[in-house]
Amino acid sequence: LTGSPCFGVRGVWCTCVLCPIRFSCVVHLIVFLHNIITYNCALFDLVNLFGFSFSVEVAGSTRVACKDLKMGSCGKLLLALIFTFATKVFCEDDTTMGPMFIKEPENRVDFSNTTGAIVECTARGSPRPEIIWIRADGTAVGDVPGLRQVKGDGNLVFPPFRAEDYKQEVHAQVYICMAKNRVGVIHSRDVNVRAVVEQSYQLRVNDEFVLKGNTAILKCIVPSFVGDFLEIIEWVSESGESFNINQLYKDGKYLVLPSGELHIRDVTPEDGTKSYQCRTKHRLTGETRLSATKGRLVIT
Repeated sequence: LTGSPCFGVRGVWCTCVLCPIRFSCVVHLIVFLHNIITYNCALFDLVNLFGFSFSVEVAGSTRVACKDLKMGSCGKLLLALIFTFATKVFCEDDTTMGPMFIKEPENRVDFSNTTGAIVECTARGSPRPEIIWIRADGTAVGDVPGLRQVKGDGNLVFPPFRAEDYKQEVHAQVYICMAKNRVGVIHSRDVNVRAVVEQSYQLRVNDEFVLKGNTAILKCIVPSFVGDFLEIIEWVSESGESFNINQLYKDGKYLVLPSGELHIRDVTPEDGTKSYQCRTKHRLTGETRLSATKGRLVIT
């Protein structure tokens, strides 16, 4: 109470509730606490806390001063306790950090039903973020026995499955990885998952009609339903010669373009006695396959 005697720290507990503090000093104290919050507990110094004036500086902000602070030892102790409490409250969580992706999943994940797939998503932060998989509409993704598993480490697993077990809502879906802790929430890019069911197919090479001395172009005919996943890696002749992409052979007579076509320049009647096959590689399964038919040049 104003006017009540205030004892020293070493004496009996101080009985006063409020010691005379000027209103302007209270305003400066509020500003100081605001700066602590705003500048995330940056370095500050207290000058002459137990004297008759003090000043505060937070992260280079304008120094605020309260001159001639007239109070007894109880008021000084109370002020010191306030600063101590504020530092403890506002600085104890200084190590917290919002989530950040360590490994963000790719925008597109294609896989074969014979191999399955694992979509990885990991994040760091303090506290450690929780990984949650959601759909594009924001609903959480759960386990589907034998088809989809959400692991505790954040991975989204698609096991191998039979063709008859294909489910569009599982195997042709847009997924989003969400990482969250009490500091914040982040979302990954859209993850477009597509499972490809293995189907029987054949590659073909048709005969090509060409004028003598011109350039012949042989094409590897791939079924449309598997075309996105096959890469033409080479052509082979019946004599065992191999022609790879972007390489010239026999002084430029043979060339395989990036599109997979085989160009044969300056054809002669002798070229009409040879046959050619294409070889592909499945980018999901790694399987290589030779065309079922052989193509020949018909020289006219």
